[in-house]
Amino acid sequence: MNIWRTLGTAAFVLLAVAAHSQSNWTGATSSDWAQAANWTGGVPATGTNGVLNTVAPNPTVVNGISANVSTLTVGQIAIGSLTITGGGVLHAANSIVLGSAGGGSGNLTVLSSGVANVNDGAGGITLGNAAASFGTLNIGASAGAAPAVPGLLNVASVNGGVGTASVVFNHTDPAYAFTNNGAVGGLPIVISGSALVRHEAGVTTFTGINTYVGGTLLNGGTLLLNNASGSGAGNGTITVAIGATLAGSGGTAGHVTLYGTISPGASLSQPGSIATFGVGGILVWNAGGTMALELG
Repeated sequence: MNIWRTLGTAAFVLLAVAAHSQSNWTGATSSDWAQAANWTGGVPATGTNGVLNTVAPNPTVVNGISANVSTLTVGQIAIGSLTITGGGVLHAANSIVLGSAGGGSGNLTVLSSGVANVNDGAGGITLGNAAASFGTLNIGASAGAAPAVPGLLNVASVNGGVGTASVVFNHTDPAYAFTNNGAVGGLPIVISGSALVRHEAGVTTFTGINTYVGGTLLNGGTLLLNNASGSGAGNGTITVAIGATLAGSGGTAGHVTLYGTISPGASLSQPGSIATFGVGGILVWNAGGTMALELG
């Protein structure tokens, strides 16, 4: 017997087990992520996976602190929720999954300068990973709630899986960009897969090439597509509701159903300049639909 090889194998197994340890949220005493009594397995650390599978008696909140986890699963096989707020930062070394298995429903809300950071900006967030799972990402507040000051995502991508995936923008910022720092000059965050985008309030700019196919419901506020190439809103249909505005200097590969306003080359996108806006599909103009043009 090679004792050194045997010992080395045993050590490797022990290290592998330690690297994949898991903490499960119970919310037994409060919503505070940092309270050990709210977890089985202790507060997650960089080498610990975290699972949020309940919102009762308390949902999970990262408020004004720096929290760490390896892979975070919100709604593995049940309902889970995480709110990052008050300038708090969640650092996930590997990934964040919202709704990972059938029956799982995960909700992540970033508001009031809260930050979700995945692999220092190189990682991603998956929504609705499996069939019959649900994943919702809220920037600001959830749909139907009062708009809130948005938080940030330091990620490379948000991907919709084979389940139900939604990205909701419901915020108060007049100049929010879906980038890794919330500014137009930041790195674009790519939205892909089955995701549906819902824009409820605020002014949001997409600067990158997005490939999501779930469509865009522009229910309120303004969405600017300032992509230099490709499609700013994937391949699905954009439905612009009364009172909402679709603007920008880029365009979309899909159809546009217009009840509100479309504003190519509007001052919102490029003050003092004229720009074009491309619609790769069919523009369906309904009663109440308007076009705002910048002339000069």
